[in-house]
Amino acid sequence: MINGTKNKLAFVAVIFGFFMALLDTTIINITLPEMMSYYNTTLKNITWVINGYNLAFAVFIITASRLADQFGRKRIFGIGIFFFTLMSFLCAISSSSEMLILFRVLQGLFGGIILPVSIPLALDLAPEDKQGKVLGIWSVVSGLAAASGPTLGGFLSDQFNWQSIFLINVPIGIVALFLVIFCIKESYDPTAGKQLDFLGMSALSVSLFSITYALIQANDEGWTSPLILSLFLAFLIFMALFVWVELTTKKPMIPLSLLRNVTFNAASLTLLILGAGIMTISLLISFFMTRLMGLSELEAGVTLSVMPLASALFSVITSLLLKRVGERWLIIAGMACIALSMFLMNDLTAGSDRLDVIYRLAIAGAGMGFALAPTMNSAIGNVPKDKVGITSGIMNMTRSIGAVLGVAIIVTILNTTTGSEIAAAKSDIIDIIHSDKVFSAAAQEELISAVNEIEVSSSSEVPQMESVIGLMQERGAKLLAGVAPDKLEMTKAVLQAQQDEVKKLWPERIQPELYSGLVSSFSDTFKYGSACLLLGILFSFFIGTGQRQEQGTEIAMDNTEM
Repeated sequence: MINGTKNKLAFVAVIFGFFMALLDTTIINITLPEMMSYYNTTLKNITWVINGYNLAFAVFIITASRLADQFGRKRIFGIGIFFFTLMSFLCAISSSSEMLILFRVLQGLFGGIILPVSIPLALDLAPEDKQGKVLGIWSVVSGLAAASGPTLGGFLSDQFNWQSIFLINVPIGIVALFLVIFCIKESYDPTAGKQLDFLGMSALSVSLFSITYALIQANDEGWTSPLILSLFLAFLIFMALFVWVELTTKKPMIPLSLLRNVTFNAASLTLLILGAGIMTISLLISFFMTRLMGLSELEAGVTLSVMPLASALFSVITSLLLKRVGERWLIIAGMACIALSMFLMNDLTAGSDRLDVIYRLAIAGAGMGFALAPTMNSAIGNVPKDKVGITSGIMNMTRSIGAVLGVAIIVTILNTTTGSEIAAAKSDIIDIIHSDKVFSAAAQEELISAVNEIEVSSSSEVPQMESVIGLMQERGAKLLAGVAPDKLEMTKAVLQAQQDEVKKLWPERIQPELYSGLVSSFSDTFKYGSACLLLGILFSFFIGTGQRQEQGTEIAMDNTEM
């Protein structure tokens, strides 16, 4: 498939580069609690270790693609790898959470340089009739990188420490940079010219920053808060400015002919839904396994690895079926599998075992394998060959925005359903308390007050009995302080009897109600999420056969060995 040792080593450099960039979008998720303790900071603050990376990553992808087309893909790719590796090292030795967040933002920016440039560099290494196979391998590795992050992060932090998730990039980055320098040939888009479209780049960057930041902050600030509405307005204004600039400039940053390409637009929208589906399934099932099924972070990460493994397997099957079936039907099958997997997850309970989760994740992985490479293939196969670089940037940006959008929407749904389901569970618990004859009227009111003070969210663990007993003891201590000495022992006995009754009721009736409420909230969210993913099937119907325009050549995946 790729001829010559030098070209094969160059392909290894490309794989190493974009594997690091995508891996770091998810590898730290599982280590956030450890980081929060290490820096003695808040959850809201430490989550910007993730948000900062994703924000910079999404904003700079298209700009990086354009710069690479103009000034050399090898040069920009090498710069990206060098600074990404340096930022990884600086993240590992950061002395404060603020410093860590700063280096993560810069790491995300350089990750946004690496990812889109990797596709045109990889395609240049193979003959035109074998480029589909290269793209297939790229899709498999990218799926593995994004989905295996929690597993690898859990393993490294468990065996070493959280800093190791950054330090692992250093030797990989050094090897990749060495291979880039000595094995990759420089390439450009000959039609791009050298003139920078500063106004277009600035308008697009501000627009993408506004929408990405709004989606990241929407659940904390509220979708209708002044900040979020202002960011949405800024997105519309600067996107309109960007379109105006591109229509009037002689050398537009993005060829507007792409926007008239039905297959390209359909593939972009499909990839938006695909990115949302992959991220939301990973997020929801991770919380479900650790918070409700009681698995450790490492056990949950290992279980989640089924999805990328299944994706890799079905990507091979896809390469065998593509010429017979066509891209459109494989993508439709893939999106249907992902939606089906999410729908089936609504049957999971706190008592489900790992096999129940594994087969559902395998279905989702099969969907990724069927859909990812053909979607990328159809978009790149329908643009002129010299526009592959900017097309790659747009597709990767779309996938990144899809992941952020999916998380924002699914967390909103989950928080809403959790609030209503836990409220209903508390109502049932209050009925149980009222019907219990052991509690006096005053004790019932005290216990009901304690139950109402219980905070249960989709990201928190169900409160244990000890926390409620602690609240009762605090209230009891205040009560005893005002009791006459001759009634002190009797009051203590009554309070102890009530605590004993709670200890009896909690595991038998109260805690199951809370678990049931959380399970129901996840179940509803899985169902709503699966319905949203059906949009991917609709968009897939508009995807064509994947043939290039006359300037280019056809890309078709095959099963030729490398």
